[in-house]
Amino acid sequence: MIYKDGCMKCGEVLIYLEEIVDKNCSLCGNLKAANALCRNDHFVCDTCHTGNFDDIVKNICLETTETDMIKLLNKIRMHPSMPLHGPEHHFAIASVIVATYKNLGGKIDFENALDTAIERGKQIPGGTCGFWGGCGAALGSGIGMGILIESNPLKPKQRQELAKITGEIIQSISMFKSARCCRRETITALKTVASLSETHLNLILKAEGNSNCGQFKKNEECPEDECPYYVINE
Repeated sequence: MIYKDGCMKCGEVLIYLEEIVDKNCSLCGNLKAANALCRNDHFVCDTCHTGNFDDIVKNICLETTETDMIKLLNKIRMHPSMPLHGPEHHFAIASVIVATYKNLGGKIDFENALDTAIERGKQIPGGTCGFWGGCGAALGSGIGMGILIESNPLKPKQRQELAKITGEIIQSISMFKSARCCRRETITALKTVASLSETHLNLILKAEGNSNCGQFKKNEECPEDECPYYVINE
């Protein structure tokens, strides 16, 4: 059995480490660098955490006609393989941006852009919000927007533009003084992307879907009333 909340091996709460340690993954057995263990001393590597969820995200995005980023993200998060928290969100949010841009009429080599969004997003490990100072939702959004504005390290204008975009997304996420919540961070990031799209893209991206949270009972770190998406009757 694979658990969606907490440790994927046993469901226990994860404990983040002060320093990285080498640990055998409790699912695949490979020795990897671990930044979190559960109370039962289990470690699940990012490769096992994401599994084949990249294929699931790709298929959903290829088939959807959805034009609202939050609605598409909600659809992806409803899939039974999607955990409450985890690096799956990093490539999911990049894919959502690319897919809705295409569905709104944006001109793009869609399947190639989608593959690029997923592969780049998969390189962002879990825990970057607290260890790197850049939440994976913000970095994933930067990946999606970078694809749309065709940024790369040798294009001065686009490189600067993308740094400003990602910086504003990080700033919007940093407004909340609370532990990590992948749903809150991805929703916040997409709302910020939508507000920035009018300036940086040739069309306006939409983030008007339902942002009210119904998962707070599952999230032990939920700040409740301090979160703008907390709705008690949902």
